[in-house]
Amino acid sequence: EATRARERHWRNWNNGIRMRRRQTNNKEGRVLAVKCKKKLDVATELKGQKIPYDLLEASDPTVSNAPSPSDLLAKEARDYWAEFMIALVFTLPLALITMLFARVPALGAKGLTAVVGSSGIRVVDLVAFVLATPVQLWSGRRFYRGSWFAIRAGRATMDVLIALGTSTAYFFSAIVVISKGIQSQKGADVIEEGLAFETAALLITIVLFGKWLETLAKRRAARGLELLSELVPKTAVLVGSGPAFEQKSSEPVPVQLLSRGDLVRVNPGAAFPVDGDVVDGKTTVDESSLTGESWPVKKDVGDPVFAGTINGKNSVVVNCTATGTKGVLAKVRDLVQDAQASRAPIEAFADVVSAVFVPVVVCLSLLATFVWLGLAFGNKLPEEWTASDGKTMFAILFGLAVLVISCPCAPGLATPM
Repeated sequence: EATRARERHWRNWNNGIRMRRRQTNNKEGRVLAVKCKKKLDVATELKGQKIPYDLLEASDPTVSNAPSPSDLLAKEARDYWAEFMIALVFTLPLALITMLFARVPALGAKGLTAVVGSSGIRVVDLVAFVLATPVQLWSGRRFYRGSWFAIRAGRATMDVLIALGTSTAYFFSAIVVISKGIQSQKGADVIEEGLAFETAALLITIVLFGKWLETLAKRRAARGLELLSELVPKTAVLVGSGPAFEQKSSEPVPVQLLSRGDLVRVNPGAAFPVDGDVVDGKTTVDESSLTGESWPVKKDVGDPVFAGTINGKNSVVVNCTATGTKGVLAKVRDLVQDAQASRAPIEAFADVVSAVFVPVVVCLSLLATFVWLGLAFGNKLPEEWTASDGKTMFAILFGLAVLVISCPCAPGLATPM
């Protein structure tokens, strides 16, 4: 009879599998959740019998081969950390060379400002170009990808502004370095232009570090939810069903086989496997996993208890009122998961602001460039202002400054991206 019951269990489980995939896209269009719903219809005669553990795990809807949300976030955090470290390896020497060593004679500024052969390119400019390239093209590729998806969706997110600002700084500087080499080869006068390699690299590195911290926080929250689920035991001691019960121990049965009205015994120090009411015995319960209150709560006959809480010093019998996803602990977990998956009001507000902010910044950058171009070519500025950079590059630097300074704006750094 037990063999036939197991066969019916296996057949019903296989026939009852229902796969339901819920896809919720974030800013990068990635799948946030994949849920598997399994229908389990088991004969009541299986209760109290020994069932192979592989069959118990197969029938448990909480057991899945898919990676957990905390595992996915841990992988994402490792990716961010790897990209940040790669960026830091190149950005740190780049910032030191361009912002310190090249400006202090005692630290080798004379050698760094020397020209490489007949190329017309200074050593510091060439070194900065080499160090900034992997940061911009490798570590910054995530922002290009995010910008592409945002533009395709008709939105202007902070990724667009970061990509635009860093790209302008990097490619402007790269064009200046290359033009120096071309002008030198042609014998033309080489105009000294300001470069912004370190600005682009520092922005990417700092934002990647912030993204890593944000992912770590999300991973801790997801792991906390998983720990809540792990508080509930996988098996329970069934002592009867209905108003009467046997005053003796029974074989453990899987929690998913229990139904409303079943009576389970909870030994001292064990976690309650189901939600229910105490029908026999008195005890104290540690409900800190639900309420945060560490002081034990007294429980008498008729008092409710909840799955995942810890029984005190006495053994009690509980009348099951809810199991699995119907329990209070499962509902708390679902509420937190829904809150994490949904967008906070401040995030929606930041997207609305950025949708207007990004085009405004671009327009202001162009306006600043053309205004200073008009002033420079209209001879409204002192000649010493444009002598080193030239009139055109002098004006472009103002437009670039607007983009770069607006890039790490407060809403972008304060709001999760």
